[in-house]
Amino acid sequence: MEKLKDTKPTFIDLFSGCSGLSFGFEMAGFKSILACDFWPPACLTFKNNFPDCPLFEGDVKNLTFEKITQFIGNQNINVVVGGPPCQGFSTAGKQWINDPRNRLFVEYIRIISLVKPKYVVMENVPPILTLASGRFFKEIVATYNLNGYEVKANILNARYFGVPQERKRAVFLAWRKGLTEPQYPAPQVLPYVTCKEAISDLENEEFAERQLYNSHAQTEYQEWSRGDHRELFNHVGSDISLLNKRRASVVKQGGNELDLPEWLKLRSRRINPNLKHISTGFRRLEANKAAHTIIRASGLESQPLHYKFNRQLTVRELARLCSFPDSFIFYGSVVDQKAQIGNAVPPLLSFAIAKDIKKLL
Repeated sequence: MEKLKDTKPTFIDLFSGCSGLSFGFEMAGFKSILACDFWPPACLTFKNNFPDCPLFEGDVKNLTFEKITQFIGNQNINVVVGGPPCQGFSTAGKQWINDPRNRLFVEYIRIISLVKPKYVVMENVPPILTLASGRFFKEIVATYNLNGYEVKANILNARYFGVPQERKRAVFLAWRKGLTEPQYPAPQVLPYVTCKEAISDLENEEFAERQLYNSHAQTEYQEWSRGDHRELFNHVGSDISLLNKRRASVVKQGGNELDLPEWLKLRSRRINPNLKHISTGFRRLEANKAAHTIIRASGLESQPLHYKFNRQLTVRELARLCSFPDSFIFYGSVVDQKAQIGNAVPPLLSFAIAKDIKKLL
């Protein structure tokens, strides 16, 4: 019998990381035919979760048209997705205008000019639209236009697309000139998923890299997260010192290190008056609200505290707050796994974008 041709629309993922964008697009019915990243822990996670997708492990500057053809043969590429590194633009960093990573969007568009997809999705942090008086945004638009694409940008908050996290991202949508303009997905008007609705079923689970569930799903989101999976992976975290546990015990839900009495404040805050009003550390989640934005940095200065316990979240709890289902397994050290989640586009946000683009193909 003749083998049926795969009719799924195709995409490639540049700067794929652990695959938040890829996962969402595959959920929407796309087929991933190539990905590219150079960070070993993220590559390991990608390969184990997408064993059938070729992965170019290396600098994107070395990804030529010939190499792309070697990976995908004569397959057409309907969509290119990706998130060029954003540390140079991010408010979580120092927003260095001359950070060389700020120029990686040029490599992204270079590959687009080679493979000529119908549509493009590029994701980054919101400051990319305004940094340096909008210089980078104007240059991105001009570069797309020069390569035969119309482009627009909008800020989407993942919370409005089923993700239990406040996470605003700048999403560029580009389309080949002459094609139908893609639209941004409409935000949900239903009640938003809270931290407790996302992770409360994990409160009594043992900490382990792999185990059977000892509890039952308590909410619709938890049922979706578990799916048909019977095992719980990555439910491990980082130990904190007794002093930090004491500090954490003072912070109430929704609070942060500004709640600490003077004798418990971090030494850096005590000796540097310019840091006294910075409140990024020891931020405790609120059970009945979405999580604040999760970033890649490790330590209590950046990672959230559990809404109930005096500890950091486990990898699996962080993954739930980023809408990775429990079937998605992370690899590398605990610090690397958390960094992958902090870097990732939430799959449910990606899914919402992908569904609307698929209608045009």
